[in-house]
Amino acid sequence: MNATEARQRSLDNQYENAMKEIDKAVAGGWTRCSVCFSDPLYPEVAERIAENGFDVKVTLRENGMGMSSNVVSWYNTKNKGEKGKVEYITDESKKSKPPLNEKLLTSISLETKRLQREARRLSQERNTK
Repeated sequence: MNATEARQRSLDNQYENAMKEIDKAVAGGWTRCSVCFSDPLYPEVAERIAENGFDVKVTLRENGMGMSSNVVSWYNTKNKGEKGKVEYITDESKKSKPPLNEKLLTSISLETKRLQREARRLSQERNTK
């Protein structure tokens, strides 16, 4: 299998999986659903879904970490028989943040309290002299 065939197979698999999720959601009475969790839809797949009358919104994470979001809706387009829209959004609000080190925060808090006590003690010593 060459690279072109491998890519086409990957596109077809993603499209088939997305359409299965969409069909389940339509049958369940939903007006939108998420498809292909964790990976952004290939642009070709998003276009194929839109050709079927679905709106596709692909949210990409700015730093590449975390899951992407692929939301497909049909409330506005399916009833009109029109081609859906494909929208790409870069989500900067989901940037990964370094984890807070609880021990470090605790030691900073304790040191701050110690310094406050020391400042009060020195202030009282000056006032008594």
